[in-house]
Amino acid sequence: MDMPPDPKPRPREPYTAEEIAKIIAATDAFGKNQYERLRARAMILLRRYYGIRVSDVATLRRDRIRGNQIFLHALKNGAAIWLAALRRGRFALCAVSKPYGAKDTVPMHSGAAEATLKSIKTVGRTLQAVFLKSGVSGATSRRFRHTLATEVPVKGGHVYGTREKRALN
Repeated sequence: MDMPPDPKPRPREPYTAEEIAKIIAATDAFGKNQYERLRARAMILLRRYYGIRVSDVATLRRDRIRGNQIFLHALKNGAAIWLAALRRGRFALCAVSKPYGAKDTVPMHSGAAEATLKSIKTVGRTLQAVFLKSGVSGATSRRFRHTLATEVPVKGGHVYGTREKRALN
């Protein structure tokens, strides 16, 4: 007789500063050329500093970076999101050259005008390859969201989802 799975969720450990440094450093050894390294670093920094979903990383367009803000529509629920363009994140995004002949409306991490399942999978595979190269045990893209959820309140900020915002108003 098989035992049912443990009903208690596993604790989600945020990344340590050392683990984050290893992951970011791994982008310098990633890929075949400088373009791939810069693109991987931008993907990691978007997850690290903004916690946006992999699908939103795959669909982020250059024309959505305006001054000190990044604007996107969440692919999952269509919500409009304005993000402060943090210096490190903005620098990483601007350092990534667009594919040859591409317009600014092309997502930063694919050659297609619209996000496809293929482009989302490509971002996911890139992130996994960087995590593997970093040597950080248990590294996943999702852990960046857990890291932000623990850092923001410590620094005096608030982490609200859509439901929580509605309840506060």
